[in-house]
Amino acid sequence: MKDQSFFIKLFISFTFLLVVITVFYIFVYEKVVINSSKEEIGINYIGKLKVAEKITAEFKNVVQEDVVRLAASNSINALVQLKNLKRDGKLVFDSQALTKLSNAQKSILEVINANIRYESIYLYIEDLGLCLTSNQGVIFNDDIKNTGWFKAYTQYKNDRKPLGWIDPMLSREYDDVVYSGYNYVITYVFPLTPYISALQGALVSNIKEDALSKLINTDDINKEGYIFIINNDGKVVTHVDKNYIGCNISIRVT
Repeated sequence: MKDQSFFIKLFISFTFLLVVITVFYIFVYEKVVINSSKEEIGINYIGKLKVAEKITAEFKNVVQEDVVRLAASNSINALVQLKNLKRDGKLVFDSQALTKLSNAQKSILEVINANIRYESIYLYIEDLGLCLTSNQGVIFNDDIKNTGWFKAYTQYKNDRKPLGWIDPMLSREYDDVVYSGYNYVITYVFPLTPYISALQGALVSNIKEDALSKLINTDDINKEGYIFIINNDGKVVTHVDKNYIGCNISIRVT
């Protein structure tokens, strides 16, 4: 009986030891697996962010190269000759002037047609008080003075505030047509300087916000999550949820 009792106790102790070892092994294994998964997920998302950063940088470079090329083009600079068409402070368009405007607009449309992510491009000619657009023809000052890009340009002229990328806005703030699926535009304002162009004014590139958002995100955002962009002021530039565009994230966080 004593031997049997000893073996029973030995069996119970051995079983208990096995249970403890098994539980400890499972705990350590799960911790290792979780940490490994977290590290793998972290590496994966860091990789996605780096890819998105590279795509965004290349996208910005393309836009900047397009506007510089346009600003230096012969058809755009030929518009400087329109200054001679002013009569008593008003523009009088003759056939040659209309031809020059048409040629300049063709150059703008070539850029638009080469990149489907553009919504529109405007050429603002300060001396003439007009804007040549890719989608509305010629617009005069009274029709553009309330737009975000014109306000940014005015601040640049009066206060020497740097120009470049400005806050995203609804496309109806730029023109009368709201494009389905592309309600927001991201705008790059490039000032025309004597180093590049004979004109005074600015080139304004309006990019479809949704196109940039799709460029940096996959189709399956429910499975892989999504990436959005904010500017230096904490404002959302592009987001899959359009309700966040233009919101100041830094204010919401604090």
